[in-house]
Amino acid sequence: PEGIVNIKFRKERQLETMARLDSTYAALKQKLADKSLSADQQSEVKTQMTQREQRLLPVYSQISLQFADLHDRAGRMQAKDTIRHPLVWKNARRFFYWRLRRRLNEESILKKMASVSVRGPTARAQNLRTLQAWTGAENFEHDDRGVACWYEENKKVVHTKVEALRSEGIAGDVASLLRSNKDGGLAGVKQVLSMLPVEEREAVLKQLSAP
Repeated sequence: PEGIVNIKFRKERQLETMARLDSTYAALKQKLADKSLSADQQSEVKTQMTQREQRLLPVYSQISLQFADLHDRAGRMQAKDTIRHPLVWKNARRFFYWRLRRRLNEESILKKMASVSVRGPTARAQNLRTLQAWTGAENFEHDDRGVACWYEENKKVVHTKVEALRSEGIAGDVASLLRSNKDGGLAGVKQVLSMLPVEEREAVLKQLSAP
């Protein structure tokens, strides 16, 4: 907090605030601006202002420190969505254990999903929503233990769903290619079919002809 105050709320800024909030200091500052004052009178006013500053600056500095410190408090961080909720110290070890266990599993799955699904600035958020739907967790955002256990107990399910995403992605790529260049796309499909064994080619043709 001291560093923030020294940069954002230096002495001159504190004096400006003092002139705005403290009527006595404001009156002295206004009086000093009077051009009709003699040199002795100006000196006296400056002395009074200095005394007032010495009296109030410690208070203003302390308030500044408290205000700056609020930016790092849990309540303020939660209000800014930089944390999900304040952490109870006695539960810290348990919290971080399950949080880390969940995130390691989750990041591994998200990485696989990213490699087979549509990429873009919203891809991660979309994949997280897909994961939430897969787990069926009512409190997906905060139930780290429940979500972590689901990931670990349903690895085969996750693998199957990721492979389904891969198939959907390939199908989308082929459809996009055919829309953008029909002749080239069909030529490519024909070439692939010619390379397949007879049984597989017949199965593909049968699938393509199905409604």
